[in-house]
Amino acid sequence: MYTTSRLEALKDLYDHQLNQDNRFKEQVAAGMTYFSFSLEEFAREILTLIEVLEELKDYEASRSREWWWLAVWSRKGFRI
Repeated sequence: MYTTSRLEALKDLYDHQLNQDNRFKEQVAAGMTYFSFSLEEFAREILTLIEVLEELKDYEASRSREWWWLAVWSRKGFRI
């Protein structure tokens, strides 16, 4: 939805005359394009990060916590 809106906004900018010269219109369009593309890439990276964190959470929840191996240390005289 964001991508579609971004493309429509850029098309509107090119279709309608701004009160400034064409160079200004090109600068505004370039700035808008760069910002919106960067924002879209950032959103994709955040979604990837969320997926990885959810996988990590699931992995941690599925692991059983066993502490039997600490008994070896206590038998050898080490304090826990």
